[in-house]
Amino acid sequence: MGTTTYFRTACFALSLAVLPVGVATERAQAADPPARGEAGLAAEIRQLIEQLGHPSYARRVRARGELERLGLIALDAIREAEDSADSEIALAARYLMSSLEVRWSKESDPLAVRQILDEYGAQPDAERKSRMDQLAGLPDRQGLRALARLARFERNLRLSRLAALLAMRPGTRLSPPGEVEAAVVRDVIGDSQRAASQWLAQYAADAAAGDYDARAWRALIDAERALAVGESDQQRRTTHTDAEILLELYRLSAERALGNEEREEALRLAIDSLDSVLPRREELMDAVDWALDTQLYEVVLELQQRETERFESEPELMYAAAEAYESMGQEQRVETYRQRALEIDALPLADAAADSQLPADEIEQRARRHREIGRVLETRGRFDWAEGEYRHVIERMPVDAIASAVVRAQLATMLGHLERHADVVEVLEPLVERLQRDQTFRARFQQQGLLDPEYVSSRLFYHRGLAAEGDAAREALRLALQQSPEDADVLIAMHRQPGDAAWKAEVQQAIDKVTRRFELIIEQLERVVRESRGGSQERFALAIACNQYAWLVSNTDGDAKKALECSLRSVELMPGEAAFLDTLARCYYANGQIDQAIASQERALRLEPHTVPLQRQMEWLRSERERMQTTGDDAAPPADLPEADTPPVEQ
Repeated sequence: MGTTTYFRTACFALSLAVLPVGVATERAQAADPPARGEAGLAAEIRQLIEQLGHPSYARRVRARGELERLGLIALDAIREAEDSADSEIALAARYLMSSLEVRWSKESDPLAVRQILDEYGAQPDAERKSRMDQLAGLPDRQGLRALARLARFERNLRLSRLAALLAMRPGTRLSPPGEVEAAVVRDVIGDSQRAASQWLAQYAADAAAGDYDARAWRALIDAERALAVGESDQQRRTTHTDAEILLELYRLSAERALGNEEREEALRLAIDSLDSVLPRREELMDAVDWALDTQLYEVVLELQQRETERFESEPELMYAAAEAYESMGQEQRVETYRQRALEIDALPLADAAADSQLPADEIEQRARRHREIGRVLETRGRFDWAEGEYRHVIERMPVDAIASAVVRAQLATMLGHLERHADVVEVLEPLVERLQRDQTFRARFQQQGLLDPEYVSSRLFYHRGLAAEGDAAREALRLALQQSPEDADVLIAMHRQPGDAAWKAEVQQAIDKVTRRFELIIEQLERVVRESRGGSQERFALAIACNQYAWLVSNTDGDAKKALECSLRSVELMPGEAAFLDTLARCYYANGQIDQAIASQERALRLEPHTVPLQRQMEWLRSERERMQTTGDDAAPPADLPEADTPPVEQ
């Protein structure tokens, strides 16, 4: 390095040191660029970049200060200057990029957005991505503007692309994007030419036109593909993209094509995307899940042809193939694939010869595997197949095996959601009987920390009560409450159970006691959260307490307004919980706000589309809206209607 160059570099570093940090940071927080045209502003920024290498020390300091004042709007130009042919400008730009502090939120952003973006710039990449996910999860598209801002200005171009993809995801939005979203996106991205901004520009154009421009998206995908499949790892790193981003761009485009009723285009994109799917278990599972969710069943069968051996060894993939064949009406293949999936890692028959038995740890591992597969099938709405997996474990393992006990409880929960109360009793009775008479087994059961024996007993009596009538039903529900005194579902079932004045007084006394208990817990937890600024564990506990209170009160005769406030609080604390949104819908209904109730239930179903109680409450709410429209009665009926006229209570 020559003497002059060294002197200029030293002066530049000194200028950074002598400029007051507080002033620099404050100036970099300008919420908006100066009020002048984009072209004039771009020209000014280019001039300031050139002055970063000016021989005059004062000009360099002034240029740096102006670029800091411009903040976000100058980031693209500063980043480009890092690769300037003028080594002085490049060095100054790199130093400026590393030291520039930018406020990523604006005063006009919603409070939730400002909280998420607090100190965003100081976070590592993984935390920044987590903050983006939180923005995408905010209701009513509150995070859209912030995500578009990150897509345009995030200095890590891979994160910039991820922000754009999240901005284009529907999230909790229930209707297609329109002119309002288009205007928000256009306002933020301006004339930015980075890849993420180009994606958002096309997204905005489609939203404004109410269309999907297949040719334009093909061009954008082809350009990204050319970068993602560069000849070397170094090339891929310098382009700031990879197969994961390309795959998500493919899928998002395919989903938007489907939304525009262009299934053939969606299928072409989906098939093309398979080149970006790595032949590993997790990636294949993710690919088939996405194909099933979008009902592009041909993608599953294409993957099966490409990865035949992997499919044959993975039950989840075999079930996916069965579901694909079912969509095509090939019932014989469906049953063949379902049976072959069930037989993978099968447990030995109970009466198998001793010398054919597997080691105990292998049996435990296989049982856990069947349980996990059953849970996956359950979340996909394949309850018949899930039941087959669960019963495979129950029928081939003794009742006092911990793995078998856990599966019994899981199957009972699923059957309860399906309102198969007698079947729940049949599944739980052997387990509860063994827990009551075998204290060694009970101790082992409790040590696992998975299930509480009293709660399992309570579930047995609860479903026995729902399956019975009259005195038998009331007695079973009493026993359920004795085992689990604060169980809102049991109290609601008791409230709906017909009975004389003494029964009603007994039930109301129990409800009042639990309601006061919940109120006290909520008050205490709110104080803890407020004073400690809320750790995740305390916030989670508070959300649970608020939800339980709201669910109980909205289904009985308590303070419906307070129940709604508590439910809204639980959703604020944990916005992505379908069960909490389900409770919120019930609270809106109890307050006579049927349209808000249905909107909340739609949000819950977007998160868990195959959960039967959520589906059932949606059907009931829609029937209630129709009743109100027909009768002209906007008020909700009394909460103690017979069970047949109200949605299921179990959450």
